[in-house]
Amino acid sequence: MTMRDVSNQMFNGCQNFILHRMIFQKKFAELLKVFKTGFLDAEHLNEKDHFGNTPLLLAAKLSANEEEYLKCINFLFKHGCDGKMRDGNGWSILDEAIVQANSRLLGISFGWLNIHKKEKIRRNKVRVIERLKKIPDFYLELHWECQSSWIPFLSKMAPSDNFQIWKVGSNIRLDFSLVGFKNLKNKRRRMSILFRNAAEDETDERYKDIDIIMVNRDRKILSNPLEDLDDDEKLAVLTDIMNADPV
Repeated sequence: MTMRDVSNQMFNGCQNFILHRMIFQKKFAELLKVFKTGFLDAEHLNEKDHFGNTPLLLAAKLSANEEEYLKCINFLFKHGCDGKMRDGNGWSILDEAIVQANSRLLGISFGWLNIHKKEKIRRNKVRVIERLKKIPDFYLELHWECQSSWIPFLSKMAPSDNFQIWKVGSNIRLDFSLVGFKNLKNKRRRMSILFRNAAEDETDERYKDIDIIMVNRDRKILSNPLEDLDDDEKLAVLTDIMNADPV
């Protein structure tokens, strides 16, 4: 029997939970060897146990600021584990970090999720631009709100907004006002998101290489939501997340 046959048998079927067992038993050296075989695919990386935990979520729940587990979480993120998946109760890795008040877990998770978000946008950018070119130009207004025949005045208490969307060539503008919702109150500002084909737009040298621009029209501020955060900005974001109430 070849090494490939042995490896295939190790990873055959979701009932084995091989990564979960190694993480639970702190067999991190063996975990490293398994990854070096190269036979792990997305199914095994994000396999869920009977409680809905992926290997990454299990490591997060066991971490409790333990250095070995934090290194394991960083390793799992680096090798493609999906940090957006939730367990059987709908909890994410960020929720777990907040409940534990684990700032290091939150920092690691936020950093990798941000990297993956940017990579996904970059991968899809060219495809999106090409599809936009094929769609006729349009203007659209969209109103959304929450309603219920059982809960009176829900639409008054729940968040709602009006979207205005313009599409011209391979460029899109979205106007909205809802930026937050807390204690049954809407937080509003006049905002716009501009998705532009930056290669065709040289009207302003400062923004010619930026594809997405966030515009705060009330404060007259332009920002790039994909720009890397400096240390102070990242600390402010993480502090805000840590003080949030998991729902």
